[in-house]
Amino acid sequence: MDYFPKQKNNFSTLANITSIRPVENLVLNSDLENYQILVNRNQEKLVQTNFNQLTKVNFGIVYFDGWKIEIDGVKQSIEIDPKIGNIIVSIPRGEHLVAIYLQANAVRMGANLISLISVVIVCSLNFYFMRESKKNKI
Repeated sequence: MDYFPKQKNNFSTLANITSIRPVENLVLNSDLENYQILVNRNQEKLVQTNFNQLTKVNFGIVYFDGWKIEIDGVKQSIEIDPKIGNIIVSIPRGEHLVAIYLQANAVRMGANLISLISVVIVCSLNFYFMRESKKNKI
């Protein structure tokens, strides 16, 4: 299960915002909202929606470079809540498939490369010292 920090949501400046809570296969039905979370991972969310009007949805994810949003396969712009920095998506009326995912960027790829090089160095040093210790025992 993913970790989602509790946040105080105060959206008095933004009208008509729905917070999608981090519950797998959550289905809410009311006069204004009907959605189902199909995929709920740290780096990607997939939500099927059917709203009666234009609805702003707070995904409870803090924005930083690399997050992308698609509605029915079309890339969308990201709104950011000015108070807490969460990603907000304006979803039009009707049935839609909304995807939000974290795409690799240069900083992330560089960090992954540094991690990989570090693991190789540590494993190599471990192998070398184990081999040296066996030679000294003989």
